[in-house]
Amino acid sequence: MDQRPVSVLLIDDDEDDFFLLKELLIEIRGKYSVEWASGFKEAISKSSQAKFDVFLLDYRLGAHTGLDVLNHLKSSGNQAPVIMLTGLSNDTVDRDAMNLGAADYLVKSKLDSQILDRTIRYAMERAQSMKALKEQEEKYRKIFEHSRDLMLFITDDGEIVEANSAATEMLGRQTSELAGHNLRDFLMPNAVAAILRSLYTGIDLAGYEMKLTNRAAEQVECLLSCWMHDAEKTIGICVIHDISQQRNNERQQLAIEKLGSNGRIARIIAHEVRNPLTNISLSVENILQDQKHEATADIGLYLDVIGRNAKRINHLISDLLNSTRYMEPDFSPHDVHELIENTLDLAMDRINLKNISVLRKFATNLCPIKVDLEKMKIALLNLMINAVESMKENEGVLSIVTEKRNGRCVINISDNGAGIPEEFLPRLFEPFFTRKPQGTGLGLTSTQNIILSHKGSINVRSTEGTGTTFTIALDMEDLSQTS
Repeated sequence: MDQRPVSVLLIDDDEDDFFLLKELLIEIRGKYSVEWASGFKEAISKSSQAKFDVFLLDYRLGAHTGLDVLNHLKSSGNQAPVIMLTGLSNDTVDRDAMNLGAADYLVKSKLDSQILDRTIRYAMERAQSMKALKEQEEKYRKIFEHSRDLMLFITDDGEIVEANSAATEMLGRQTSELAGHNLRDFLMPNAVAAILRSLYTGIDLAGYEMKLTNRAAEQVECLLSCWMHDAEKTIGICVIHDISQQRNNERQQLAIEKLGSNGRIARIIAHEVRNPLTNISLSVENILQDQKHEATADIGLYLDVIGRNAKRINHLISDLLNSTRYMEPDFSPHDVHELIENTLDLAMDRINLKNISVLRKFATNLCPIKVDLEKMKIALLNLMINAVESMKENEGVLSIVTEKRNGRCVINISDNGAGIPEEFLPRLFEPFFTRKPQGTGLGLTSTQNIILSHKGSINVRSTEGTGTTFTIALDMEDLSQTS
């Protein structure tokens, strides 16, 4: 246990008062060590050179007042308690001293050793409690400010009182701008209803899955938790955790597993269908060969139809196998913008035919990407052709944006076409799923296969009547390893 005497700095321009107060403190069995400062400048000097446990401060100090010293001590960060002393009781001085942070206010004529000892002891205990409380508050403030999760203090009707920097980053608004907005401005109605219901009932909400519109007007998948913060039940806390990357990873893993499953099914179909198909094709050829002089025109026509459709089925099986077979890429470093421009050249005839505008917004901080050049051209070309075909002639805008996100190269290919109904989005990469009258439904399956074989990811978002955006994320070459 610390038996060190309590160090006191008495600030008083009257030396007689100093000796009287010192005697009162000495009476308390050596618990205190006392130093004297006779004026403002000396008090400032001594308080900056040594650490005191408590200050006894006279209100009148010649040209200055004790309030001047008190103000300096608090503004300089000195946390030791300050007890104001005065010759006469004055409510105004008392109030001003407390407003500036004085721990207590005593009248000299009413002092004795017990009152002084008790006042100092209580002031130090309160100061210690306030210090611990402030440290705790600073710790939670740092957690609040530096958390990667979006955190909001809200009223019981959903108005935002305070937001952390993660909220600023996610929502694209400054903290001062967010204050006063309502949750309804950023969250879906069902999420707002769940939050307000939780605050109203006092039942904590945890792990509620929702979507949030971020600064880029994208729908971000999140987990929401909220609870009441204060005893009066007027302020709640909302914590929103971005799980979009986690969900994307899960979807990509599911896509890889699904692609493998589709590949196995495709190989079974190819084996089971191609054997009888080969027999049909050979039989047709033999009939045509044996009866080429005797076959009627109708029989010849029918046999020709059978032969052509057998070949078409065979081609479809080959396309299915190619679109679902894992392809080992031949990696080499390439500039992503050069790759995009080369692919655009391949699509330019169709782009010009429909008089489509092309907008480019390329990032400048992208390293080369390691890809199989020809396969990646096929993947990007499929997306560009789909975009062109979805847009109206003379009105279409094909937008290609690149950016660096989470250490990866991201390519966004967008159109302002008809869009895709929401119920079709989960099936978009399935083999043979198509909405085109003459389509095979294998283009996007092949595109996804190519992207996944590059350990990349592909996602789509679309709104009917507005357009569609495909987002591809690929690893960039680590230039630090290429020296």
